[in-house]
Amino acid sequence: MTTERSPRSGLGNRLLEALETRFELFGFELSEERDRMLATLVAALVAVVFLFAGLLSLNIVLVLAFWEQRLLVCVVLAVAYLGVGVGLGLAARSRVRNAAPPFAATLDELRKDAEAFRSRGDTA
Repeated sequence: MTTERSPRSGLGNRLLEALETRFELFGFELSEERDRMLATLVAALVAVVFLFAGLLSLNIVLVLAFWEQRLLVCVVLAVAYLGVGVGLGLAARSRVRNAAPPFAATLDELRKDAEAFRSRGDTA
């Protein structure tokens, strides 16, 4: 008794192997994305703490240096900070809107696989 492989079992095995590879790629990309986001978050939080300390020190120095016009100095600083905050907020919003979708490589490979299997099915 010989067991012959049907063409479908070979194609099914290739499909399973391709899916396994794509899931491995997805897992790798997910891990990279998580690590990148965590590192970015930590760096941003540390930067905010140091920037806040620097700005607070600068405010104190400016108010003391211009004590006679302290109200004007406070208003100018507040307007400047609001302007910078709005500008950075708009830049961040633009960056988020224009960012590449996560897992783009995995999706691209899955599309290629689907097209390859479709074209292979047409010739069979």
